[in-house]
Amino acid sequence: MKLWEVILYAITGGIAELLPISFGGHVLMFRNAFRSFSLWEGEGLYIRACICLGVVIAIYLVYHRQSRDHGITLRGLGRRSPRRPIPGEQRLKFRVNLLGIFAFVPMLVSFAVLSKVETRVSLSFAAFAFIVNTVLIYACGGGHEGQREDREVTLVDALLIGLFRMLAIVPGLSSVGASLCIGRARGFSNRFNLRFTYLITLIYELTAFFYFLFLAMLRGSFAISTLLPCVVTVMLSAVAGYFTLLYFRHLFMKNHLRFFLYYCIDAAAIAFIISILNG
Repeated sequence: MKLWEVILYAITGGIAELLPISFGGHVLMFRNAFRSFSLWEGEGLYIRACICLGVVIAIYLVYHRQSRDHGITLRGLGRRSPRRPIPGEQRLKFRVNLLGIFAFVPMLVSFAVLSKVETRVSLSFAAFAFIVNTVLIYACGGGHEGQREDREVTLVDALLIGLFRMLAIVPGLSSVGASLCIGRARGFSNRFNLRFTYLITLIYELTAFFYFLFLAMLRGSFAISTLLPCVVTVMLSAVAGYFTLLYFRHLFMKNHLRFFLYYCIDAAAIAFIISILNG
């Protein structure tokens, strides 16, 4: 594990996990182009866990007020006497939290197959997935902005988002892109679509952090030399993710997603070329 590889993974993870451009697809390209270390073996699992932690920090810093409010709402409801009525605002926040959890349930299934999918998918297939992801991005920015907010979201909406995010674990597809696409198709407003997407992403990345950390500890791969790369990874992925999310939020609110269309087309072409060169 070389330091430049750690830096590459950390910055790319902080950016790609929060944009509709697929972190898994980029990792597959790096592995094939540079023969970089695997994030599913040895110390790589700690690096993967630290990327997830950095992404969690980035989302919390950008949506700190909303994240704190939702957390306080859940704790407050847990302590509240069942005889006392729940204030309307708290009830609405609790409802959004509950729908976020329902959306997260199908995504839990993805952890059972995540390793096989990310390690066995070929680069040429990932190139095709990048093209599919381009269609999703186009759908995110196409049409008119919806008007549905917290109060109008249903259980069907949440389950659809969770299902499509579960399918988006294929390298080349983006779970953020899938979530935003379904939100647009279901008539969410841009503001709520972003907030709900990153609320679910926060829950997923936090769960993924503990999942990869557990796998790493189970395999006994930690060494003192791993500590510095882990700290570097958390810091870089958090900083990169923070500024990425701020900029993407600005672009999405204005429906300026054309750059990501071109980016995914270019990524598909590069992935296809690398797969040909590697035979």
